[in-house]
Amino acid sequence: MPQIFVKIISFLLVNNHPEAVIGDTEEEYLERLSDQGSFNALFWIIGQIIILVPLHYSNSLQWSIAMFRNYFKIGFRNLVKEKLISIISIAGLGFGIAAAALIIIYVHFETSYDKYHDNSDRIYRVYTKFDDSKDNNKGYGIVIRALAPALREEPSIESATSLYKFGRDLIKIDKQIYNNLNIFSADSGFFNVFTKSHIAGDLTNALSNPSSAIITEETALKFWGTTDVTGKNLEFISNFFEDRIYSVAAVIENVPANSHLEYDILLSHYSQPIFDRFGGDEFLTYFKLQEFADPELSMNLVSGIFEKVNEHRREIGYDGHAGIIPLEDIHLKGSELFRGLSGKGNLNFVYIIIIIAAAILFIAVLNFINLLSAKFQNRFNEIAVRKVVGAGRNSILSQFISEAIVIALFSAVASIVITGLTLNKFGILVNRNLEVYFNSYPWIIGGILFLSIMIAVCSAVFPALRIAKLQCVNILKNKSGGGKFSRLVPLTVMVQFAIVITLLSSIIVIYSQVQFMKEQELGFDPEQIVYFNYKDSEKYEAIKNKLEQIPEIASVSGSQSIPGIGKSGQLGKIKGFSGENISFSENRIQPGYIKTFGMKLIAGRGFKENFPPDRKAVILNEKFIRMMNLTPHQALERELEYSGRLLKIIGVVADFNFSSFEQNIGPLALTNYSDRINIMAAKIKTKNLQNTIEGIEETIKDFLPDFIYEYSFVDELFDKMYKEIEINNTLLIYSALLAIILSAMGLFAVTLFAVLRRTKEIGIRKVLGGTVSGINILLLKDYLAWVLISNIVAWPVSHYVLSFWLQNFVVKIDLHIGYYLSTGITALSIAVITIIYITTRAALNNPVNNLRYE
Repeated sequence: MPQIFVKIISFLLVNNHPEAVIGDTEEEYLERLSDQGSFNALFWIIGQIIILVPLHYSNSLQWSIAMFRNYFKIGFRNLVKEKLISIISIAGLGFGIAAAALIIIYVHFETSYDKYHDNSDRIYRVYTKFDDSKDNNKGYGIVIRALAPALREEPSIESATSLYKFGRDLIKIDKQIYNNLNIFSADSGFFNVFTKSHIAGDLTNALSNPSSAIITEETALKFWGTTDVTGKNLEFISNFFEDRIYSVAAVIENVPANSHLEYDILLSHYSQPIFDRFGGDEFLTYFKLQEFADPELSMNLVSGIFEKVNEHRREIGYDGHAGIIPLEDIHLKGSELFRGLSGKGNLNFVYIIIIIAAAILFIAVLNFINLLSAKFQNRFNEIAVRKVVGAGRNSILSQFISEAIVIALFSAVASIVITGLTLNKFGILVNRNLEVYFNSYPWIIGGILFLSIMIAVCSAVFPALRIAKLQCVNILKNKSGGGKFSRLVPLTVMVQFAIVITLLSSIIVIYSQVQFMKEQELGFDPEQIVYFNYKDSEKYEAIKNKLEQIPEIASVSGSQSIPGIGKSGQLGKIKGFSGENISFSENRIQPGYIKTFGMKLIAGRGFKENFPPDRKAVILNEKFIRMMNLTPHQALERELEYSGRLLKIIGVVADFNFSSFEQNIGPLALTNYSDRINIMAAKIKTKNLQNTIEGIEETIKDFLPDFIYEYSFVDELFDKMYKEIEINNTLLIYSALLAIILSAMGLFAVTLFAVLRRTKEIGIRKVLGGTVSGINILLLKDYLAWVLISNIVAWPVSHYVLSFWLQNFVVKIDLHIGYYLSTGITALSIAVITIIYITTRAALNNPVNNLRYE
């Protein structure tokens, strides 16, 4: 019989005594060859092979199932046998994968913003940007109202729309007042740009009708408890805009959580006649390109239209230009480019959190590899015996991988439970609604399982391959060997603690930076200043005088804006100055403003009460004067010219921070020509705030019975500015704690295995007079040197990263060696405590028990 058939039959009958079968088959083949000829014999042998194929795979499957069942059974027994190490392995990998899963969910959520709209990749937003030479930190997310209609005229643009965001305005239904609503005004092109399904009513002409309103499903349920509300009335109440009653024309689905544009109510542009008098940058503007349009050419076209609709403003020095950003980029990149509905996200924060997740998962995987390596090394006798009785390399490799998968499956279950229990709290920490998002994507659970198994297989392959190829004689001669394993473990300890030190350094520096900013002088006193929206200029003086008669109130003033809230952008210069116009902020204030906010005049005077000449006067800040190359006293009596006005400079106020320490203090002009009052503020000089606030409300109600009084405090505005930084710091604290715990767990387990391998040595040293401290030092020196090296690695990395981060702040701390020394000492202390705890327990054991170990 040809040898090729012998080999095939041997392969197919590998588990069914092929020698006997081959002998019988060969005899049958020879008989057929002599009686029936070579063709029939060949046909017969091929048929026999075909019959054996399903038998082979059936037997292989049965053997494989039995083998893997046995491997998993052994793996589970080893898991139970070494309870402490098993718990550390499962918990370490489980927490690491859970942390990675949480962050993957967050990152997926952050990068999904505004993609739910049809053709979202063709939708863009126009914002106003300025020349960098004009000392502007950012542009503005608003443009002139005329831009949207002009964009709609272009063939390459499918549609365009403009929106206006109302402020602290209210909705009244019957006698119930509703606040904290996101109310927008929009033109009729809104639903041609954005995708939104309606639940009730008709969207066709809703935004063309001045008396119609569109509300979301959630808002309808909040107001009336049902979505069948078409035709019901709601009253819009504002301290600035015209109060009017609207009829609900349609109910639409809720705005998804991953939308930068959050609205509860949409009103029509045509319902507020005052919009026709808005000639500046006031409106959000979006456009959608035609499918055939070339994006690059279209962007140039939009820029040209922007220039055209702003031609009349160029004559008075307007220097704004079109900035264009894709809709899908607004959430993560908008805040870097402009102010005003720029999205809550931060691309740098997303990068940071990805790095943190990778670092934590890396520590968990290193721990898992170390633990597997140590466990495999402690089973050299078992491996040698298996090899002696015939186990092959693949058999040993399969066994170890199976055991790793058993641990990984338990870790996956643990990580899924941890993820589910912590997702809501993590969402609160990062200020996102992630729980609903998680429930919408069941693939996340499958991803966790897949990630766990892949980590287990990859982690087990290297140590298993190293051990599986060792010879039995070498294994039995060197049971505590391991070669590269013993050298690899300290290296992984170094990497883990380098990550921990970097995270600890970041925590200390970020916390120090936040505290440093909070302790900085703002240039004014924000404490105990209450402010509220206001609009009735005719009764302002009477209300102000009445409020100042309250003993607990030090002073009262009105203004267009206050520090922490946006101001008007202007362009101008001091008359006689030879340079170009500069961009500056303007705040229209009433007399008493400087006193109320505790600002410091360094030259000249403030505005006087009932003094008509001050209507044509202006007070500048130091920054403005320095940009004009003047001293404060040189600036007095000169004139500021902008927007067709000529105002005499009567005072210079010390620079004060009216935004945040992430931006330079810009030039500012305080004027008194306008009677328009958006905000009233009162400085309270008592700790009994509640009674005083109630007294303010009673006073206003006496003059304006229908006035809706809602107050806030100025210091709260500035606290909010640091919220994102504090979120980052809190996240780093939790990440560092988790990294420390995982590193300590890994070091604990690795040290425990090292002690077990040296149990006999420890017993002999005790018999020969060795002390506990001496044994501690013996084992400490193996790892502490690597922890010290981890400091040398981590400090330069930390310094580079933190220096880069601090560049975002105008006012910032100086990095010094103390930040890094403290983190290095902390990491070293954690390592020392972990190692000493284990070695002391081993050293205190009876040496007789240690020597009896083997």
